[in-house]
Amino acid sequence: MASPAVVAPVFLWDPEAWDLLAFDSVEAAARHLQPWQEVGMLAAYDAEGRRIGFALERRSRLLLGLIPASKEVVVVGEVEREPRYAGDLRRAIVASLARRGTGCEALDGRSLPDLVAMAARARRA
Repeated sequence: MASPAVVAPVFLWDPEAWDLLAFDSVEAAARHLQPWQEVGMLAAYDAEGRRIGFALERRSRLLLGLIPASKEVVVVGEVEREPRYAGDLRRAIVASLARRGTGCEALDGRSLPDLVAMAARARRA
């Protein structure tokens, strides 16, 4: 069964730091994360509010064609089929933009696509 399409941009939200980052793709978001980070502590959403999960994968290769080496990398895990977290994404975007000085009057009544565009411009990683 194929994974649902991820609609860019992809957002990483750290609720403890109130930090929101935007990425052009889910792969770019995965490359930004480090294996030592607790990837499960960050909320990741696509532009429509689908939750995106990340996982650790061990990759092996031969150095100089002789020496076995392995490392852990962050990879895309599960992607929700339906965008059930649009409200959470909206709250994260509004909190992030407000924290950076965008007035509430500029955010009230905006559609999610408008907020996504504003956040992507402001927080492109």
